[in-house]
Amino acid sequence: MKRRRWIAGAAAILLALSGCEISSITSPTDGAIVDAPSTTVTGKLREMPMGGVLTVNGVVTPVNPDRTWSVDLPLGPAGTVHTIEAIYTPPDGGTPDKSYSTVVAGPSIDVGEMSPDGVGMRFTNTGLNSLGPVINDLAAGSFDISSLILAQHPLVYQENAFLTFDITGNAYEAGMGGVNLVANSTTTGMSTQITINDLYIGLDLLIDDGLLIHNTCKLEVSIPQTTINAKFDLQPAAGDESHVDVNLIGTPSVVTSGVNYEFLGGICDGDTFLIGDIVNAVAGPQISSMIGDGFSSQLGDPDGSGPADSPIADAIETSLAQISIAGSVGSAVNAHLKAPFTQITEGATAVDLRADADFYATIGNNPGDCPAVPRHPTLPQTFDVPGAYPTLGDTTPDGDPYGLGLVISSSTFNQLLGAMTECGLLNKDITEIDLGGTTYPVTSTVLSFLVPQFATLPANTPMKIRITPKVAPFLDGEAGPNGEPAQLRLAGLWVEFVQPTQVGDMPWLRLLVGSSLGFDLGYDANAGVLAPTITPGPASTVTAKVIDNAIGANASNLETIFPSLFPNFVSGLSSSFAAFPLPSFMGLNVDVVDMVRQGNYYVLYANLTQQPQTRISNVQVTDTSMLNGVYDSVFNVHEWRHKLKSTSTSKGVKVALRGMIGADACCTVDDARRDAPVGYRVTFDVIPENGDTWKIDLAQSIKGAHTLIDEQGGSAWTSISTLNIRAKVGNGAWQNFNITPSSTGVNTGSGAYVPFTGSSSAVLTGTTAQTITVEVSFDVTAYSNSNLAFPAVAGDEAAIRFGANDSIANGFTAGEYPGVGNRNIGEDGLFGTIALSTI
Repeated sequence: MKRRRWIAGAAAILLALSGCEISSITSPTDGAIVDAPSTTVTGKLREMPMGGVLTVNGVVTPVNPDRTWSVDLPLGPAGTVHTIEAIYTPPDGGTPDKSYSTVVAGPSIDVGEMSPDGVGMRFTNTGLNSLGPVINDLAAGSFDISSLILAQHPLVYQENAFLTFDITGNAYEAGMGGVNLVANSTTTGMSTQITINDLYIGLDLLIDDGLLIHNTCKLEVSIPQTTINAKFDLQPAAGDESHVDVNLIGTPSVVTSGVNYEFLGGICDGDTFLIGDIVNAVAGPQISSMIGDGFSSQLGDPDGSGPADSPIADAIETSLAQISIAGSVGSAVNAHLKAPFTQITEGATAVDLRADADFYATIGNNPGDCPAVPRHPTLPQTFDVPGAYPTLGDTTPDGDPYGLGLVISSSTFNQLLGAMTECGLLNKDITEIDLGGTTYPVTSTVLSFLVPQFATLPANTPMKIRITPKVAPFLDGEAGPNGEPAQLRLAGLWVEFVQPTQVGDMPWLRLLVGSSLGFDLGYDANAGVLAPTITPGPASTVTAKVIDNAIGANASNLETIFPSLFPNFVSGLSSSFAAFPLPSFMGLNVDVVDMVRQGNYYVLYANLTQQPQTRISNVQVTDTSMLNGVYDSVFNVHEWRHKLKSTSTSKGVKVALRGMIGADACCTVDDARRDAPVGYRVTFDVIPENGDTWKIDLAQSIKGAHTLIDEQGGSAWTSISTLNIRAKVGNGAWQNFNITPSSTGVNTGSGAYVPFTGSSSAVLTGTTAQTITVEVSFDVTAYSNSNLAFPAVAGDEAAIRFGANDSIANGFTAGEYPGVGNRNIGEDGLFGTIALSTI
């Protein structure tokens, strides 16, 4: 029975206190920041009898007939926190009505407003070199040499290349083995060297003397190494200033080494009477310079200072697209960040990127939103701490080298604290308290040692200390109260001693607390986070005001002793600031060298290190096909010709095997036949990290055509076998995923054109480091059948084309592109892909 009466009494008190948070102060609102020597406080009396006395911070204030009131109150220097207390005592001397609002004096940044020069980055040349492995992986995808070359028309133009002959060349195929990009900042722009390995180009050449000769031929060029040196200007991207725009300065220089070339048929073939020998003898040695000059002119900026980018600048820009302060830092702290670059400056040893900043939070259930937290504040402003953007040197203030300097202003940090506060940073229910180095559960008995009146509740009644912020904590630009690098101000913090009951939480005691805390940012190397150290200031820096007192505590004594008790609660608050995760840049870890305050900015000096990721390494691609060979006589011709190209990154391998087999029996004396075993092998290691389960997706596809050309009544046939494709993990069993082409052969005495395709796939998975082997093998045959007598006829032309031209002269056309069927050489071939992912 007593328990019921006690609960009923608690419910009555709870009902009486339920409106206490509804303030009669209408302006300034809780958390307002006012940059003026005084502020006008306005309000409206709640439903209480008129005729009483209203005091605002001790100043007797008249109440208008419509129950409104106003009064001017002085404000202190910037950073001063003012608690506005409005007390209305009714005419009968009954219980006063109290309202509170917390105001901060000083400059502010409104929600949605940018903090000028709020954040920045400085990449030293050491840091830029650290980006190399990642940019190379990105460049392998974005620097699509095949598309770049194929899009240039013409790629080669040489006027009066020899005698009176002009040479024009358009690429019909192109590819590369790999690309490496190295960038360094200079005072005249970003100097970039792009090295392309195993570049190959197929060219359609037009030889024209302007008089009698206007003929074509094909040229295949392979270049072991091509070096492109170019200089770029970096600027904020127009319309998307949070990213970098890359513009080419001048014309790139191109150096080719070890150029190998082969003319295929047409007027350039050495067997072509007179002109073929001339082309080979005179034009051949100029191939290297023609390719280099073509690259220089065609990869340049098409409109100078105009809006169009050079193809190479576009590729670099795509590679650098992930250099964005907003994406990296914003995602690391679970807040939205707008950070449009305002200037990008290339220097002799580093490139500086500076941006305005706006941290903000959104509440909801969408990606990037914070979940709604009960009692979280909605903040109209954050505290502004003016200061000059720091100048960073080539080393830290202690003389240590670094790769990345990450800069954030105190004002921007305050925006971040505001966003995090709206997301519930300081909203806490403390259920344990540290007293004298021992942790105790928060109960009425434990609290009675601090506030004796809690002994009036049943012993060991479960309690909690509820923290509710009305103002975001902020850095004020001053040193900490104990000499720390910075001072963090807590203002408008409601500290409630609450009892959970069947009818709701019962607030027995409520205080309005403010404090100055020491603040420092350290680096936790084990956790890889910035860990703030928050230190309580002396008791003199803490203010406490009892604003609700249902427990009947001695308010004056409590307000006197609470500042000395406040450090016991700060430990609970410090955990709210547990850590700020460091951002990653383009998949690289930020390895902190130093964290210092420079003026009203904080600078994180760091090096960029490779973040261990599940990856592919030690890729070996072996050609197991028969060597190329051609028999080109007066009577019979036959040829097997192929090329195997591959590219690899840490996430995958691409293989392209292109070939042609052909035969033609010229006369009745003999048949012509060519057979070739075809295939390749790929071995590589897959190395898992972070406990990942890896997945390898294997895919193979083939596309080509059987082609027979009817000549003198003979016949011909072609054949392609089933493609035997298999893969294994380590020394495990082979897994087969064969391909049977849609057409395996043609045998006829007349002309024929029969395309074929085929594809297959397989999946491998594992959790440990393994060596993977993939093998492909099949056979191709071309046969030209002549007849000795009755009738005496030559054989027909026979060829299988899957991505390569023949090199036979003497009128053999079945093996050329585009040829019969007008085929696209770039789309034909045997293509293998190996793609790594994690599951």
